[in-house]
Amino acid sequence: MIAEVTMEISFTSSLPLIFLMMTDEEVIINVSFKPSSSPVCVSGATAQGWGVKYSSSSVCAVNGSTVKFSCDVEYPRNQELETVFWTKRAYEEHPELCSEERVQCITESKDRFSITLRDVREADKHIYYCRFITNAEGGRYTGIPGVLLDVTDLQVETEQMVKEGDPVTMTCRTSCSLPPGTRFIWFRGDQRLSEQTKKKLQLQSARLSDTGFYQCAAQEAEDLRSPPVYLGVGCEYKLS
Repeated sequence: MIAEVTMEISFTSSLPLIFLMMTDEEVIINVSFKPSSSPVCVSGATAQGWGVKYSSSSVCAVNGSTVKFSCDVEYPRNQELETVFWTKRAYEEHPELCSEERVQCITESKDRFSITLRDVREADKHIYYCRFITNAEGGRYTGIPGVLLDVTDLQVETEQMVKEGDPVTMTCRTSCSLPPGTRFIWFRGDQRLSEQTKKKLQLQSARLSDTGFYQCAAQEAEDLRSPPVYLGVGCEYKLS
């Protein structure tokens, strides 16, 4: 018995595809090839000469600050790079972000490209993909998994009332992890506590003069302070 099978295959590569089917009966296979114009998504690791590598897989930024990340692209050297842009959609056509008002895209080097977002907001929380196009037919590639941008506010956490002589620890709390090595700035009222640069502000022995409103900020965005939080230091009275 002779069976006839017809298949239609979509592909983006110009390489031939070969299928081998073995059965107890004779089989005739009719294969038709249908070129596809859909973009190919490539992971962060290089795959068959194509790839996108990011400066970081995730970024945490303070609300209102400026954030920057970059990508390195790789493609066959017998092709020419026509354009590189950033998008929030990986699997479908979507307007690029580089033309938006708060966005700046820069060519750092031949194969490295960066995106800078100013005045970052909650609405900017998203995954950002670097996408590039070559002069080859179907040469559209998107780097997966992209860069995850998270946005955080700053909040001082501390006891509100302590006694004179008590130890006090204040923490500049964030909802995501700022980049390693981030230095913090602490303020009491309008006074900058220049000797304090860590996420935690520690007073070994509270004094009456430590009473006041405290704020924290990341050094890279000193003007974006947390809401003020009051610390009161009271006297401990002893009855004779």
